[in-house]
Amino acid sequence: MLARMIGQLKQNRSNDRMDAYIRNGVNAYVIKDIDYQNVFVSEQFTIMTGYDAETFSSATDFYVDFEDKKRLVRRPPIGDEVLGARIDLGICKIRCKNGSLKTVHRYSRLFTGPDGNELLLIAFDDVTDLTSERDKINILKKRSEKILEAGVNAFIVEDNNDNVLYASPAAMELFKSSSLSQFGDSEDFYIDLDLEVLSSFRAELARASEAKITNWGARKIRCGDGSIVTVDVSYSWFQDVDENWMLMVGFTDVTDLVEEREFTNSLLSSSSALIITQTRDGVIHSVSQAFVDLMGYERKDLVGKDLINFYHQEDQKPGAASRNKFLNRKTQELTIERRLLDANKQTKTFILNIRKSSVSSVYDSILTLSDVTAAKEAEEKLNRLVEVDELTGLFSRRGLNRRFGFDQRYEDLGMYLIDLDHFKSVNDGYGHDAGDKLLKATANALKSQTRTDGNCFRLGGEE
Repeated sequence: MLARMIGQLKQNRSNDRMDAYIRNGVNAYVIKDIDYQNVFVSEQFTIMTGYDAETFSSATDFYVDFEDKKRLVRRPPIGDEVLGARIDLGICKIRCKNGSLKTVHRYSRLFTGPDGNELLLIAFDDVTDLTSERDKINILKKRSEKILEAGVNAFIVEDNNDNVLYASPAAMELFKSSSLSQFGDSEDFYIDLDLEVLSSFRAELARASEAKITNWGARKIRCGDGSIVTVDVSYSWFQDVDENWMLMVGFTDVTDLVEEREFTNSLLSSSSALIITQTRDGVIHSVSQAFVDLMGYERKDLVGKDLINFYHQEDQKPGAASRNKFLNRKTQELTIERRLLDANKQTKTFILNIRKSSVSSVYDSILTLSDVTAAKEAEEKLNRLVEVDELTGLFSRRGLNRRFGFDQRYEDLGMYLIDLDHFKSVNDGYGHDAGDKLLKATANALKSQTRTDGNCFRLGGEE
């Protein structure tokens, strides 16, 4: 009798806790027995998910976060000390009967049923909207970080009516401002453009895509103390948690870079030296006017292009190899000889002195070029005198050694060795003039059958 009374008290206490739990607003729940079979499904659970007790029992893809739905329920051990205890099962996604997804926060309680069996109540708190709001906040955070990761930590936030709502501490420091009023006066803030241009740009900006960063280029800004700085301006639209459109305007101080660029451009424009600045990957950043005039290109045809693209075809492969070696070593300076093609596809030969730059963040190296085309042509003429056989016009043995020395070979080659049999009998029978004519005719026949990238040589008398 006493045991029955104690059991009834435990059941009543457990049921009271369950009733209180439901009264606290969590009324979407299911009740399962010790074998995890559905015993009861609340009306609110059916409204929320579309499942009743019968259809929920056969649902196989209810929990979309786990393959094994039983793993989602960490059922406490059976015992008096856990009866009525609330167990937090965490947040997960569920699939409703109509296929839609909801995010729920689940809890469980163990209680004693009317027949004394222990039952498990699993409650579902719909937090889909809360999760959506949290996701929005995370999106805003990521969009802000997208600009911040690009190195922009000086920024302001404007509403859709161009009112400045916030300025970061870095922006306040950069522009030497103590209030937001300075940023709102666009006419005095942007000193290198008028309000009509600014209005036109804002109209264009209003059509920009959400989260897309739009760069406005370098602009001059008047600071609070009257000084002027040059900044690179970027814009990006985003929505706050109330879905109001906001505009983040980022500023990167490029004053020193612009001054350096203006000085470099002034030097390049006025200097008679042949100068090229290039980035680490070999892209031409700037060229002197003297180089432009000499090569016959427009400046726009050179800037932004890889310098190796202007090399003679035979110099491109060794040029790329020497550049990589130069960049990957601690060597600060390199001098090489290279042939470049001008705008008329004529070959010019230069001595290139390449020096790494330690003062610029825009370009990586400075090239000074010395035009040695005339000297090279004179040298080639002299070489031809000693490398070309005077009688036949073919290269001599010296020419062979020069072209196919070990340090000059970049690929395997094929070679034919031809000998004129009984040539001496021609000289003896018909005279040396006839022999010379035979050698010339043979040389012309060989040259006519040789490809443009091939060569013919006279090694000895009739060889």
